[in-house]
Amino acid sequence: MKSLIISSFFAVILATGCVSVNPSATKSAKKHIETFFVGEEGTQYFIKPLLFEWKSAQTEMLIDMTFRYKDQIKDSAILHFSIEGSEIYKTIPHLEIQGGTHTVTANAVNLMFNEKAKKGYVSRFNTKISLKELHGLFSTSDWTIQVGSAPEITTYIPSKKTRKIISAIREEVFILM
Repeated sequence: MKSLIISSFFAVILATGCVSVNPSATKSAKKHIETFFVGEEGTQYFIKPLLFEWKSAQTEMLIDMTFRYKDQIKDSAILHFSIEGSEIYKTIPHLEIQGGTHTVTANAVNLMFNEKAKKGYVSRFNTKISLKELHGLFSTSDWTIQVGSAPEITTYIPSKKTRKIISAIREEVFILM
């Protein structure tokens, strides 16, 4: 009798362990952000590269961000982005990121380098935007990034994974600001 109760107990534990539910919608942002204490200036945040795609040309954009925050939104954020594809980009006359009702425009985009890569070339750039504007972008995870100027504008959209990461970053970082 005692062995029947013990074996039933272990069977219940094994069965419930096999059907545990891990909600994928609540992904943590911790592995996508690095933070550094910078004294009087508060905390420096580094958001690791987020993937955006241009499906028609199989071109990818990776964008990462660095900013500091203490007790109020001020100053700027530095955006670094790489475009990997069959073209070499030497200049970017215009960069626009749109998220919901918020639009951030950067006209001063600086080339850092170009290099040969697996899929063609990587062109790396940087620019500055307002931290307040970046905060607004994180109100949604449905972003579009437009690069270039008319008539040659390329539109990048976030991958499904990037949308989840943006949402997680909003819930763990930007909601606190």
